[in-house]
Amino acid sequence: MNPQSLHILGLYLYKEIRTGGHRRYLELMEGLAEKGNTVHILTNPALTYSFLHAKPVFLPVTYTQGQRYPVSWVFRKAVVQHLDRIRSEIPRPDWILIFSETNLSAASYLKKAFSCRLLYGHRSNTVQESKLFLKESKGQPIKQLKYFFDLLKYKAYERQIAKVSDAIVFQSNYDRSDFLSRNPQAEGKSFIIGGHIGPPRFTPETAQINHSTQLRRLLFIGTTGPRKGLKYLLEALVILKEEHGIDDLTLDVVGPGDTKEHIDYLTQHGLADRVRFHGRVSDPFPFYRDCDLLVVPSVFDSYPDTILEALHTGIPVIASAVGGIPEMLGEQDFLFSPVNSGAISERLLLLHQSSDHYNYLRKHCEKLRELFHFDWGEKWGKIMQNIGEDFK
Repeated sequence: MNPQSLHILGLYLYKEIRTGGHRRYLELMEGLAEKGNTVHILTNPALTYSFLHAKPVFLPVTYTQGQRYPVSWVFRKAVVQHLDRIRSEIPRPDWILIFSETNLSAASYLKKAFSCRLLYGHRSNTVQESKLFLKESKGQPIKQLKYFFDLLKYKAYERQIAKVSDAIVFQSNYDRSDFLSRNPQAEGKSFIIGGHIGPPRFTPETAQINHSTQLRRLLFIGTTGPRKGLKYLLEALVILKEEHGIDDLTLDVVGPGDTKEHIDYLTQHGLADRVRFHGRVSDPFPFYRDCDLLVVPSVFDSYPDTILEALHTGIPVIASAVGGIPEMLGEQDFLFSPVNSGAISERLLLLHQSSDHYNYLRKHCEKLRELFHFDWGEKWGKIMQNIGEDFK
């Protein structure tokens, strides 16, 4: 099999790009196609996205967020109903490549229909996330019950992923080891490819655009709900004000989600004018340029794109020591324990008071940047190519 002869089938039946993982998946498929592979993507006609290299095949799919039955059922049903047309428009692929469990049922069906192989890109450790939320919701029986069933559901997904996938790509050693602790049968087909800093998301125009020399303006990018831990960052600002008399720090919050509870909390502590909520923005790079520190206080995260964006633009970053983040940042001094506003305030206090420490963090992040400059698509292609050779 020639390295350029892979035929890859992707599934993107969502009607919009809602997460960084969604965007990265489309970028990967485009990158694989740009390298000369034949890449078809089953996609939703409602999706607003211009494919440059991959070949979209549109399937009518209708669903609503929060509906009673899983979106994964809708995706599988669409594939089953239109299988004859899919076969007529798409030659037998060598691989089906997907990122999320939402597409797993449809991909499993297509794997059997085409008698091809399946590569699963593991993006989020939902089992560990459910465990953390289960722990956090003690004393709240309704939430406890929800997270308990989530835990069972995601463990079942993992077993299915381990069973039907011919290769599984993780972003970090942490996620791989954790997955294998529950699914040891997948060890021989598990690989690690972290995220990278490269086009089209990362351009020369946005490289090293931050030139901050001291800490005054903080940045948070992510959803405002519990998973990304914004609550603990806001509590850290209150600690800095009430215990250390520091109220000159400001915070820009960029991302979707409800803000009322956060604003009420800030108002109660006299900090409402120090935090600006911008909602979802089309271009976050001006914030990376103008702020002084990115804080990633996630309750759980696997491999945040925001950290890669921070390293690319030059803004220093501190983050929760969860998931693959310690592997991304390395230095323990710039990590803090999750769900711990006191630990965040200690890091911020030191960076605020010591320009030497702030500059040390900045230089450390600069050194990390080059580690993430590699050909991301080539690494994925090599896994499919090498396993394909083994199947001959």
